[in-house]
Amino acid sequence: MSNIATLTGHLGANPDIRTTNSGRPVANFSVATNTRWTDRATGELQERTEWHRIVVWSPAIIDLLARGLLYKGSQVLVMGEIRTRPYTTNAKDTNGELVLDSKGQPIPYQAYSTEIVLAQGSQLEVMGKRDPLAPPMRPSAQPQMGQGNGTPVNMPSPTDESIPFSTDLSPNETAFAEAAEQQSAHDPSAAVPV
Repeated sequence: MSNIATLTGHLGANPDIRTTNSGRPVANFSVATNTRWTDRATGELQERTEWHRIVVWSPAIIDLLARGLLYKGSQVLVMGEIRTRPYTTNAKDTNGELVLDSKGQPIPYQAYSTEIVLAQGSQLEVMGKRDPLAPPMRPSAQPQMGQGNGTPVNMPSPTDESIPFSTDLSPNETAFAEAAEQQSAHDPSAAVPV
């Protein structure tokens, strides 16, 4: 059995490239996919957009992103592994207001983020041609953890900032990601050319 997700869609914002505390580069961006169908009852064309978080650990793909070849609106094909990770956030009510306990402190709860992870052996292809008028994406020379050079892209929508950036992994999650990347690097049969 394998865990490979393939998506074709458009970037929701410029990729955000950062560096972990250990000095390892990581990038995040979102891809929107659309499904269209005709409603049988009304005959009207319907459309649904899904947003997918993409986390990039592959140095070759990060290099491609750093050269500014992808930007908001670019059409891409992404092949990577689906991963779900937990994170802790503060509870909010239906109006988006923090829910407080009897002492006035925010109430934390555990949520989950499902991401497509592009590590060694993953694939990212630019579809179509780059718009010559599109602004180049220039990451800062020394990105710091928690300080991106672009707009952080968090799901379920590009403006929702409730999900932490992927560098906010626990030591166990970081070790798991690094082990998975090393395993795919040593197993040529599992690798898909970058």
